[in-house]
Amino acid sequence: MLRQIRATKPSAGIYYAIPKDKSMTLWEIVSEREDESTETPLHWNIWQNTVLPKLKERFNIDIKTLQSYYTGLPRGRVLKLDSGNYTILHGNDTPSAVNHLILAEFGLLALNYEKKVNFSFDSHEQMKEVDKDVVWNKIKN
Repeated sequence: MLRQIRATKPSAGIYYAIPKDKSMTLWEIVSEREDESTETPLHWNIWQNTVLPKLKERFNIDIKTLQSYYTGLPRGRVLKLDSGNYTILHGNDTPSAVNHLILAEFGLLALNYEKKVNFSFDSHEQMKEVDKDVVWNKIKN
């Protein structure tokens, strides 16, 4: 589900960071929150249903050529722990300026100030170089 960032109750889920322009200096977060979904969020689904259409609209890209490159943009997963704290799994390749957008998207800003949110590297969330090269070249050209 693509929507404007807004204050919300905390939730787990998945996200992608998508550039707003070819310079790749401005980003937005698209997400699927567990509290808004009846199924377990999967990156493949959000890539096909949300990210690719957004890239087509924004950059006039033939998205058929990008369907299998779903690790070509920064992505991650937000987990709610039994303690009530949250962990944000990331590939250590999300632009640092995007972190506050992730916190806002999942309603975690206040919890972050209370030290109840942890950012943690997970190699599974890391962009694959081949995928990144293909996607970023399509965006920039």
